[in-house]
Amino acid sequence: MVTGGAGTGKTALAVHWAHRVRERFPDGQLHLNLRGYAVGPPLDPYEALACFLRALGTDRERIPGSIDESAALYRSLLADRRVLVLLDNARDAEQVRPLLPGSAGSLALVTSRDGLAGLTACDGARRLVLDVLPQPEAVELLARIAGADRTRAEPRAAAELAAACGHLPLALGIAAGRLAERPHRTLGEHAAELRDAEDRLTVLQIDGDATCAVRVAFDLSYRALRPAARRLFRLLGLAPGGQIGTAAAAALSGSAPAATRPVLEQLAAAHLLSPAGPDRYRLHDLLRCYAADRATAETGPADRAAARERLCSWYLHHAEAAARLLTPQRRRLPLPAVGPWYEPPGFTTPAEARRWCESEHSRLLETVRYAAEHGLDGHAWRLPVALWGHFQAGPNLADWMEADRSAVEAARRIGDRGGEGCARNDLATALGARGRHDAALAELRTARALLASVGDRAGEAQVLGNLGNQSLLTERYEAAAGYFREALAILREQPPRSHREWAIDTCEADLAVAVRLRSSGSVIGLRSSG
Repeated sequence: MVTGGAGTGKTALAVHWAHRVRERFPDGQLHLNLRGYAVGPPLDPYEALACFLRALGTDRERIPGSIDESAALYRSLLADRRVLVLLDNARDAEQVRPLLPGSAGSLALVTSRDGLAGLTACDGARRLVLDVLPQPEAVELLARIAGADRTRAEPRAAAELAAACGHLPLALGIAAGRLAERPHRTLGEHAAELRDAEDRLTVLQIDGDATCAVRVAFDLSYRALRPAARRLFRLLGLAPGGQIGTAAAAALSGSAPAATRPVLEQLAAAHLLSPAGPDRYRLHDLLRCYAADRATAETGPADRAAARERLCSWYLHHAEAAARLLTPQRRRLPLPAVGPWYEPPGFTTPAEARRWCESEHSRLLETVRYAAEHGLDGHAWRLPVALWGHFQAGPNLADWMEADRSAVEAARRIGDRGGEGCARNDLATALGARGRHDAALAELRTARALLASVGDRAGEAQVLGNLGNQSLLTERYEAAAGYFREALAILREQPPRSHREWAIDTCEADLAVAVRLRSSGSVIGLRSSG
């Protein structure tokens, strides 16, 4: 049994193997397209049996009238024969079962876009799952169709073209076929056309041949889904990046994870998603383009916007939950509300929170960019601020600075002076970690003014503490002591709470360091006040 997504080469592989082993089946081969994923309805199993019975020499009028009797006659005719039965493009296990030979001498080879788990569980089928090609094999397929000399002449362009095709055999064959028709066109030009196309799927088709079109192939799989699976698939096309976890997908759809998990499994069984780890799935690049295309066509703007906001809120609230474990002493900022679809994260210890941040690092960065791109600037500035504890303890300084710069711009776009002040404070910490202390001081002075303008005294005290730290690192000890004294004065006027007490203790210790350094002129390591 060969299964896999649309365009992965299941039929080609099955036919190729059938030709190679034909000598093992001296009584012949039976081949039938079951039309499981086709423009018309799937082939009825009784009709399929009738085709096979006629091929095996049964007169039309002697074919039984019921499927069970036809299946029994079919198996009796194969009982003493060694025949290879190729059942191509099956829809489900029920379509296939009546067509399976009953004797050990014959073999059925089935291809399907569905996982056909029932055949594995109940009928002893062995399954081979096809995915996209590794890059070397994708380039080799291009070379075989478009010409080896052309791919050797432009190895980098060949790799780019293969990537633009998502390493999908059908897309690669179409791209190579178009190149074969245009011998004077370079691979680089074709790769650029695909890379820059507003609708890549429209480019990946052969005009006048509906079977050679990636979009048509995906359409057939998509239309076979149940309504709930179609909706979730469309929404997955709106998510940033190529991977998503079950809980994040649930937020995207506005459902509980328990209700979303079986729908994701349906999509995986249809090979429209690929498992990418425990409770995590990967959406192939071209399928993601297709899903986004379906979302634009079938999901209204308000529903798309609501899905994006839910997803960004999910990441923001999870990041804040991690921050409460990683930096419990840091003051917390109010977050936008979430709906009943939100379930708190499973991590409960700092170590678990750290592992979650590290595993989601790239997706968190993508979400910052994504929120800014889609007008969710409140999320775009709060998320990097929530991730401060993760960033400052890790090695990804470039990512930290990118996220904080994005946060500053997002807060500025919506005129949130307090948010901009918080973002600039965090950006200053990142700049300081890179040794750019003068730039950090400039950001902190701006942050102080912004927070003071909105009456955020606790935030102003936090910035003053960081001004003191950066001044110490640049040997401005008198100025550092002044900043720490100002911070202490503000902190002592705040209502008692855990952050205030920790901040006062930290600031008093830093003030003592500043006074001692002013007297001795030596430099020691310092901690950031956040």
